[in-house]
Amino acid sequence: MALFRPNVTGDYHNGLADMLDVVGQNYRENELIAAHEQKRTRAIIGTENAKGRTNWLAVRDYTPYAGYFLWTGVDYMGEADRRGWPTVSSSAGLLDRTGRLKIDGMRVESWWSDRPVIHIVRNTDPPTDTSAPPPPSVPTEVGVGTPSATNTLFDDWTPADRRARQTIEVYSNCAEVEAFLNGRSLGRKPLPADASPRQWGVTFAPGEVRATCINNGVVAGQDALRTAGAPARIALSLDNGPVGSEWNDLAFVRARIVDLHGVTVPGANPMLRFSVSQSGVLVATDNNDGTDHMPFASAQRRAFEGHALALVRGVPGSGSDIMVTATAPGLKKGSIRIPAVHGH
Repeated sequence: MALFRPNVTGDYHNGLADMLDVVGQNYRENELIAAHEQKRTRAIIGTENAKGRTNWLAVRDYTPYAGYFLWTGVDYMGEADRRGWPTVSSSAGLLDRTGRLKIDGMRVESWWSDRPVIHIVRNTDPPTDTSAPPPPSVPTEVGVGTPSATNTLFDDWTPADRRARQTIEVYSNCAEVEAFLNGRSLGRKPLPADASPRQWGVTFAPGEVRATCINNGVVAGQDALRTAGAPARIALSLDNGPVGSEWNDLAFVRARIVDLHGVTVPGANPMLRFSVSQSGVLVATDNNDGTDHMPFASAQRRAFEGHALALVRGVPGSGSDIMVTATAPGLKKGSIRIPAVHGH
């Protein structure tokens, strides 16, 4: 059972919580910890929780806390009332509506994964003082339709104001992380005890920023961002395949607006038109723009932050591979072949 505000309704004192085999509570991690301290026989778990570092630390650092469920895994339609029209979807997920990993997801992956994780992003805020303790967990329900503050985190190295200083921010579970700007080392930083991101403040320079994961003196992975030039072409890629013709058979074709070197151009939002050969059918398109009201079945979809998605299914009895093409004025078209499942 997910207790919503048990300290308001007195559930830890009126006997309700003790009727449960496992006591679950939404948010307010410190209240749930206090309930276990009050009675150590209670098995506790978070049944709906926010994605912040302090929320996670409460679970990581208190052994009896069995774990938590995050709200939510994927962005979804609805619950956009607090953001106001014309927004029609919630952005509470770790993945966006098209299934792309968001910066929140990068951060959470670095906390929970058993394999080496390293993600580099750009932060327009100056580096924070990592020696200061994190703020206490706030006992409020957050995330669902709550308007966010001005965004300062970006998955690119293409700032609008190239004169402004930037912060290289890295989410990683690696013992050490070394950052580079155009091949010049900015130094290594160890993993903080509270898993806060490692940051380097720099004067922006176009080119490449790279972060390297180092475990036991050995490079275990890296991530990089590159400055984008002018939009030049549409790059198509396939998440999965081959694809059949049953109702659940869907190929995820991702479109990126890229420059001459294949770098995604984050500010490029042209209107794309998708077309599919006769052996397939275009089921839907999307772009994760919460203010885009174009019907999902439309063959036209404006790119959002340089990205769009097409869902494609095979035609029954065809057995032929499917060709998908995306075009936009002034850009070289993109094409990709989807292998078909024969006999479906």
